[in-house]
Amino acid sequence: MPQLVLFEIAGGYDNGPLFQLQQMRFSDRMVAMMDGSSAWWAFRWLFTTDVAGLPTRIVLAGEILAHLSLHVGHVGFLWNSTRANHPGGYDPRALPPKVQHFTDDEVARFVEQAAQSRDLRADWSQTVPTNWMRAFLEAEMSTLNRRSVNRFAFYSVPSMQGANAAYARRFCAAMANFICIVGEDPQLLAGLQRDMDWYDFDHLHGEGRQLYTRWLGARLLAQDILP
Repeated sequence: MPQLVLFEIAGGYDNGPLFQLQQMRFSDRMVAMMDGSSAWWAFRWLFTTDVAGLPTRIVLAGEILAHLSLHVGHVGFLWNSTRANHPGGYDPRALPPKVQHFTDDEVARFVEQAAQSRDLRADWSQTVPTNWMRAFLEAEMSTLNRRSVNRFAFYSVPSMQGANAAYARRFCAAMANFICIVGEDPQLLAGLQRDMDWYDFDHLHGEGRQLYTRWLGARLLAQDILP
């Protein structure tokens, strides 16, 4: 059982928790995760937040039910699978090939602009965190508390998109009772000024990932939250 649970701050997912369901319909991963609890929280978000019109809600509700049915019926888990005694060549440590490229000057400008941004995306809730996310986190922590886990912290990963950086700041300000680490320390960002450090606007790559991992570990040690 873990002694500490870290929650990542991600404005895009907090304001659109069904994004991956829409992007990876009927994949192994989405079928596997859509159990009763996930379906309940998905419906709660769908009908208690300001989502797009009724047709979109109906379509998403149908997809939630379809994935839940496949999960309950244990259907769909053989696709893209391999025999246990013939493991594939998947290496979780291997990085995917980088597909987005910028000049180093562009990266430096994007990082600086993101650090200075204070505005959220217009289609995001201006209440941070949303009522749905706050309720979801309380439920997650309550479940973990019952399993003797009582240390929680939040962290954000550096981003070249200002809305994500602004969201992380507001989130930490609202969650003042918890350790909350925003990934925008000037010294950290100074080391993330090259194209090779970024996979895309929101994901670090190569040495950038290693730098951030060391930085976050040092911050957690400094907070004296690790058991």
